[in-house]
Amino acid sequence: MDQPNNTDQLQYNREVIGKEFYKATHTITLDMIVGFSKAIGETNPLFTDECKASLGPYGGLVAPPTLLASFVRGEEPKDLNLEFDGTIFMASQWVEPIAPVRPGDVLTCTAKITDVYRKTGRSGDMAFVVVEHSFRNQDGNLVANAGRSMVRRQ
Repeated sequence: MDQPNNTDQLQYNREVIGKEFYKATHTITLDMIVGFSKAIGETNPLFTDECKASLGPYGGLVAPPTLLASFVRGEEPKDLNLEFDGTIFMASQWVEPIAPVRPGDVLTCTAKITDVYRKTGRSGDMAFVVVEHSFRNQDGNLVANAGRSMVRRQ
């Protein structure tokens, strides 16, 4: 007899997979870049020194790629309807930089669920929800993808 895969065992609204459920706009400022760089201990002059950055490959200051992780939301669409009770916490987070982000850029962030799956670990059953965020600048160019995986553990 065939065993059902882990995804089939979870009860949730499969129609939300791949559908945009969140959209927001973020204006990137010089103060934001410098402040974030200072907060994380960044020393690369591309992110911290306007004069030195002007001599670099981008011709000016750019944001550290991880700045965009601060805009990644920890929410799910209300109609996901995942039937799996338990403690919720972040399992992972990632950023895939594609193009430089500069002061003055206005980024549009959209989010969609890309995966929902069940896994059994040492602590028992867990359900994972993976959300991908895409960031486009004011010209409509994709500058980064970022995401996070949240886990529910019973």
